[in-house]
Amino acid sequence: IVMKSVILILFTLQNLSRVQSVDLENSIRIGILSLQFKASERKLLNNFFEQTGVDPLELSKISGAYAEFVKNSGAIPVAIPITENDEIIFEYMNQLDGVFLTGGSPKFLHKENDIRPLSTVHILPNPNELYFSKIRKVIDMAIQINKTRYFPLFAICLGFESLLLHFSNFDLPFRMINKNNVSDSITIVPSHSKFFDFVSSQSPINHLEAEVQFNNGHGVTLKDFLEDKRLHSEFIVPVTYFTPFIEDTLVGAIEHRKLPIFGVQFHPEKVLY
Repeated sequence: IVMKSVILILFTLQNLSRVQSVDLENSIRIGILSLQFKASERKLLNNFFEQTGVDPLELSKISGAYAEFVKNSGAIPVAIPITENDEIIFEYMNQLDGVFLTGGSPKFLHKENDIRPLSTVHILPNPNELYFSKIRKVIDMAIQINKTRYFPLFAICLGFESLLLHFSNFDLPFRMINKNNVSDSITIVPSHSKFFDFVSSQSPINHLEAEVQFNNGHGVTLKDFLEDKRLHSEFIVPVTYFTPFIEDTLVGAIEHRKLPIFGVQFHPEKVLY
């Protein structure tokens, strides 16, 4: 393993030492795509970078909560360094049983100048952020692997938004809602979902509400989703949420109609960790 991968694992997956007794050969291994450090984080770690001589742009991170989320689901989390080249990332993924796209905060670009709350914006890939070039390739890699074997992809928050952007070819209106670290209720609706129907089936009514944690600045209304023929033909919407902030119903989760690709706007791991 290259040095930057070792440092990544030491920095973000310290708790993996607890799984020494796990049968690595026969366990499910889920890859977690890392994110680059933000400028503010690189500044905090400046002494470390100076002492080791490591280029901070070659390092990446994964929140420990995501590693715990995967591990406590019965799988082994494996870091996929976003800073690696495409061939190595594809090699990583070919040795795994699925991939997890986490939340995060890379700097978005907006087609519109007005990005105040309640405004509608179109998100553009930021050429200065490695994330936007890598995430589309990772999604395509997952689709390619699914041609030969079952390979699920699960995405949270930023990862969820990335799925929407990828399949709409970055041509989807987002609403600025600024739901930062707030609890809100979601509605699980009957939709022939493999992922959510088992939950709603436990309810005596035709929908089920649950309280979850949100931390997102953007949201996609159900109306805009349904009007996008590309998205509607590829995905179902098993979860919605209503926010009085914009007085509209938004997409809370998506599930691909054919492939094992799932995404949620909220943070299920924040309830646990």
